[in-house]
Parts: sequence; structure tokens; C-alpha cells
Amino acid sequence: MNASRRPIRPLAAALFAAIVAATSFAPPATAQDYPNRAIRIVAPYPPGGQADVIGRLLCQQFQAQLGQQCLIENR
Repeated sequence: MNASRRPIRPLAAALFAAIVAATSFAPPATAQDYPNRAIRIVAPYPPGGQADVIGRLLCQQFQAQLGQQCLIENR
């Protein structure tokens, strides 16, 4: 065994401890509120059809679960 070589395990343990210490003091990342605007669902058919009815049912669920305004646009 060569006396000039340092063992790898203590070096790896020290590196691991330095990484853990550096990341434990980092502030947590915060995301922006999503969605931050009204949700728009575009129905490609005129009002009163199946696409419109299904879109309105989806909007009710989105509003209940996300607490965000939802709009249907018929084209």
C-alpha cells in the first residue's frame, strides 16, 4: 500500500457532510400561485351543445377544488 495515497472513505464522508450542511441552510424555494388568472375553457361549438355543458361542469369542479374563477368561451 502506498503511504502517499489518502483513503477515499474519509474524504467522501467529509464531502457528503459539507453538501448536507450547505443544503440544510438554504432557504426553501417557493412557487408562484397557480393559476394566478381565471381559467378559460374554449368550447369550439356554439352554446347549449354537449361541449358547452361538459365545459360548465368542469368549471364547477375547478372552482370548487382550486378556488379560482373559471370561464367558458364558445367559438
